[in-house]
Amino acid sequence: MNDKNRYRDFILPIPKDIWKDISQPTAGSLDTLLKSLEYAVSNGFFGLASMLSDHLRATSLHELDENPYQRVRLEIEYMKRMDYMGYDEPFFSAANSVLGLISDVSDQLEVDKETFAKFTVHGHCAWRKEGFELEERINHCQNLVKNCTDESNQTILRGFLFGLEGSQFALNKKKEKSIKRFKEGLKLLEDSPRSQIHLQMHFSEHLEILKEWRQAIKVAEEILSTALSHVDLKSHLLLRVVLLLLRGPGELIEDQRKKQLQFSCWALIHSMGLARMETVSPLISQAAKQVDPTGDVLFLHNNRSHVCEWLRSLNWRNMERVVGAYYKGLKYEVDHPGENREVFDLFVKKEMDGNTISIAIQVKHWKTKLYRVGNVPRVDLIKKARETMDDENRKCPQHFHWFVSRGHIDDAYSSLKATLELVFGHSDLKMINLGEFGDMLMANPECLARVLLTTKSDGA
Repeated sequence: MNDKNRYRDFILPIPKDIWKDISQPTAGSLDTLLKSLEYAVSNGFFGLASMLSDHLRATSLHELDENPYQRVRLEIEYMKRMDYMGYDEPFFSAANSVLGLISDVSDQLEVDKETFAKFTVHGHCAWRKEGFELEERINHCQNLVKNCTDESNQTILRGFLFGLEGSQFALNKKKEKSIKRFKEGLKLLEDSPRSQIHLQMHFSEHLEILKEWRQAIKVAEEILSTALSHVDLKSHLLLRVVLLLLRGPGELIEDQRKKQLQFSCWALIHSMGLARMETVSPLISQAAKQVDPTGDVLFLHNNRSHVCEWLRSLNWRNMERVVGAYYKGLKYEVDHPGENREVFDLFVKKEMDGNTISIAIQVKHWKTKLYRVGNVPRVDLIKKARETMDDENRKCPQHFHWFVSRGHIDDAYSSLKATLELVFGHSDLKMINLGEFGDMLMANPECLARVLLTTKSDGA
């Protein structure tokens, strides 16, 4: 029952065996590699991004020369990575190089692609500027928005432009105008949740500049909730949000929440593939100091006891939320059956290789010290649960996962397995105890970060 490999299947939208394309890139595979790079940079998987970027630069020169826009895409992702990691000179150097490249190949680029690329560069630079330099970048962005002919792209650009104007107002201490402009930008990005979350992060940081801490913390907590519920995890943005919360006044951040956020820093660092990077990255240096006052990033294998201790503190209802967040992190659809929970607390499913994987989950006995025969649901209750599933047109689950606190008696496992076999016709049952669930979380740092960020400390 300790088949942990099945839980290590967090699926990235990156093709399997992509290393073959990296080893021998072709004109046909180049777009796939660039999309994978864009995904990795956007979500803060900088270890993966670095590998893809380095290989593309080293092995795809001919293919990139044949398609200048793809080279522009490659260089923009390098620039973004320098920005997200917190570098100054490398970032501005990369930004100038991209603008130079765009100028050199301008006659070979579609107008809207050139416009979007230029706005991306000027926009990223503008967030780091003040005074005249910021105003100059904003003017560039305003002209680019006017030149954009694609309505959907123009809306996204205008949303970020409003955010930059909100930044200018904030730096000039014009609080009401700043907040109004940011909110107008966020409104424009309602149909682009990933872009909206990016702008929300900037909004929260500018509320900090304006000393509007209560509102900054409210926006930051909303980002954590929305980002993890509706869009892919963007680790670098969430790390900045967590750091903002940790900078907040002590009277506004409870000690328990602060400890949880400090632990989240550690999980996010590892999910980004940046352990031991605190000496070379300004962003990771800030985060590492929150994990350990000496600045040392903790290793995963040294923190299993911390994870288990935190899990042990949860009551079963909050444990149910944690389990749901974990499976959501593994790209499962998570369904809470509400009050119809005679037996099962959660149903999860996902598509994989053309097949649907479905699991029925019970968490009710999370606080039971030892799962005994007496804890096994009666046959009539499991039959009633099956009838409820039929009434809801819910397909029979392929697997059953029972989360228990510390362990179970073999007789209880055998009894439950036999009951499931009788009612459902099969009994692919796994009992997962606290230590095993801790291992499952440790095997997926990104899922651990998701769980920690979405579940506030609550006690038993």
